[in-house]
Amino acid sequence: SVPIHHYGNADPGTARKKRAFYLELCKKKVKEKPSPSSYYELGVLYKENNNFNDSIKSFKKAVEINPKHSMALYELGIVYEKQKDYDEAIKHYLDNLQKNEDVHTGLIVGPEDCWQFSVLIFICTQVAKNSETDIKRLLDEYKKRDH
Repeated sequence: SVPIHHYGNADPGTARKKRAFYLELCKKKVKEKPSPSSYYELGVLYKENNNFNDSIKSFKKAVEINPKHSMALYELGIVYEKQKDYDEAIKHYLDNLQKNEDVHTGLIVGPEDCWQFSVLIFICTQVAKNSETDIKRLLDEYKKRDH
C-alpha cells in the first residue's frame, strides 16, 4: 500500500515535520520492498521536500522497473518544469501522454491539468511539423497574387 500524507491546515513547521516523517517512511519502504510504487512514492516525497535531484532519481527508478508507470513520467515532467528544464519536461509529459492514450478514442487518461497540457503539446508539435511547408506555401501564394 502507498502511504497517504495529509497535512491539513497544519502550520508550516508541522507540515515540514510531517513531510520529513513520511519521507523517512518511504525510504524504509524502498529498502524493504523496492517496487515501482515505492519508488514513485519516494519521488513524490522528495519533490514535496524540494529535493528535486533525488526526486528525479526515484521517478526514473520507478520507470526503469515499470516503463509504463505513467504517473512517474508525469511527475518527472513536473519536476523538470520546476527546474525550468522545459525540454526534459515536455519529453516526459509526452512519454506520459503516449502511455495514457486510449488508442480506441484518441483521448488522454490523466489529471485535468495533464489533459490540458497534452492539447497544448499536440498543437505545438503540429505547428512545428508543418511550419516550414506552411510558410513556403504562404510565400508562394503571396508571390502569385503579387505578380
